[in-house]
Amino acid sequence: MKKSYDLENAKKLVPLLESIAAEIRERLASVRELDAKATALFEDKLETTRYLNLLAELATHRRELRLAKKECEGLGCVLEQGQPTRIYIPGSNGRIDSGFRWEAGDSTIRHATPESTPS
Repeated sequence: MKKSYDLENAKKLVPLLESIAAEIRERLASVRELDAKATALFEDKLETTRYLNLLAELATHRRELRLAKKECEGLGCVLEQGQPTRIYIPGSNGRIDSGFRWEAGDSTIRHATPESTPS
């Protein structure tokens, strides 16, 4: 079933979207940091245990990142590729291109335009 929101209900999503966007930002930062550390340790044979622990932690952050994105999708929303803190909310007809656009840290919901929505 498609999700749909009028402007008033889209505004009510903002606190939840803010929370999801914050988690996505934090997880992406952790993934980048842990990936860099794991890459640096890969060649060091004496650090095998530390390397494997980093890989496990990295896998956890990647899983939680997927779950956060899935939570957003479960609301019917779409994260912009390459800009995960820009979220598109379906409009009252259930379509993204006639819905709304919101960015993390912004209290304003904007109307999405067909040319601004992800394809």
